[in-house]
Amino acid sequence: MRESPGVFLLYRFVKVLAVAMALGGALGVFLPTSLADARRSGLWIAVPGICLAWVMGFLLAHETGTSLLEMWIVLAMVLSFVAVQIVLFCVSREGRRGRVGFALCMATLVGTVALMVFRPTW
Repeated sequence: MRESPGVFLLYRFVKVLAVAMALGGALGVFLPTSLADARRSGLWIAVPGICLAWVMGFLLAHETGTSLLEMWIVLAMVLSFVAVQIVLFCVSREGRRGRVGFALCMATLVGTVALMVFRPTW
């Protein structure tokens, strides 16, 4: 670690909040009955949460000296990027917020969280 442990813990805490924000916002895309509510949830909560998680991930990688080319990081970035695309697709038009979109979005976000928690080495 390059900075003080307090800064590292702050980055981790903000990243956890950002991931919770992304998951909550993604749930909000599929639960409301109106498209306007789903758009607000997706565009104002889910997408900023994922972006904040990316920023915190970059800062944590810098602080720990972890390479951004580690396989678990690359896969987590790909999965979270796909999750953003699913959220944007589902809120762009009425009728796109079905079970398949929900399952894909949740699978990509849960997969991202699993990679961040377990950090597998291949």
